[in-house]
Amino acid sequence: MSTFDKQYRKAFTKAGIKPDGQLSHTLRHTFAVELLKAGVDVRKVSRALGHSSVVITEKYYAKWNRAQQDILDGDLASAWST
Repeated sequence: MSTFDKQYRKAFTKAGIKPDGQLSHTLRHTFAVELLKAGVDVRKVSRALGHSSVVITEKYYAKWNRAQQDILDGDLASAWST
């Protein structure tokens, strides 16, 4: 169980909310997206989510990975300016 899983279960219990799979998955997804939008490295997000490989994280969250998008934007701008 990842650190995040433990933390949301603890928070749900304190709030008197029965942890259910759908709500916790939605919160987990929001957690990952917000970290990536804030520029947190995808490898760190992957570890926080407890993924066995960063490839899994990249598969589901690539479009929110700001660092990768910035690299792509730079490459495209360079290609178009030549």
